[in-house]
Amino acid sequence: VDELAYFHIQKKVLAQAKILKYSYDKWSHNIIGHLLISNVTLEDIYKIKKLMEKENMSPSTIKKQRNLLSSIFERAFLEGKIERNIIKLVDGMGYNVGKPKLTQRLKEPLIDVIRKIYKQAVQYDLEFRAFMLISIMNARRAGEIYLLEWDDIENNIVNVRAETTKTFKKAHKGTIVETYPLSKETTQALQFLREKSTTNRIFTHPYRHYQDAYKNMIESIENIVYKKLAQDYPIRSHDNRNFIISICSKKFGETLVGSAVLSHSDSSNMNSLYNSTPYAYVEKIYKYYWKNLRKDKFKTL
Repeated sequence: VDELAYFHIQKKVLAQAKILKYSYDKWSHNIIGHLLISNVTLEDIYKIKKLMEKENMSPSTIKKQRNLLSSIFERAFLEGKIERNIIKLVDGMGYNVGKPKLTQRLKEPLIDVIRKIYKQAVQYDLEFRAFMLISIMNARRAGEIYLLEWDDIENNIVNVRAETTKTFKKAHKGTIVETYPLSKETTQALQFLREKSTTNRIFTHPYRHYQDAYKNMIESIENIVYKKLAQDYPIRSHDNRNFIISICSKKFGETLVGSAVLSHSDSSNMNSLYNSTPYAYVEKIYKYYWKNLRKDKFKTL
């Protein structure tokens, strides 16, 4: 099974492959990895299920492991290695858990929460501060931010290269698909970094370090008022997209916010195609959002 599993996993994009391999190795490798796939029984699969339940894994995490195994077994079935995909016979192996809206997870006004996150971010080490502020103040994807280069920034405006996005990833390399402004706070942090930089890459730590830093920052904000629900659904960096939609849509409308700021024609559909929105609208919405983030007038840090 190991041979089939790793062959299946290595076909995925690198980031997804790492996650799938880690998950497979942790939950399934020791139970079925050494077996011929034709010798795997339902009892073996239920052992995996029970192990994950014993470790208090969420239903959605258990389902992801089921889906991974099902893909591996389905491929083996199509190739004639097994008579049927036994994973389809497994009952109750996880289910999807809907994520509650931010307003259901917090007891205090959303804008107060966002301001606390912003104030905490501006106190971080310069490189992590710049990364977090682009996420918080520009609602950009972490993977896109991580790939930023100094050449992408011109007059405090970021030119987004196609290969750093999800939608235009396979477009002509170097093509600029959109632009967005950087805040004073972000620009200041980047100026200090630029003076010490020896490479065209802006963010040089391993990608995971930035994700962990954001998580640790949120956990350090003791005075954010959570509801009990938030214990299972902590605030993640991707919620910054929800923040900007929630704060700006009342003034500008969801369609314009989704198009101008989130680069999507429909803010409820993050898979929709990028729009070419006039830069003036993009800048206007960002500046309105930044004004709401700063309770006091911006001061040099």
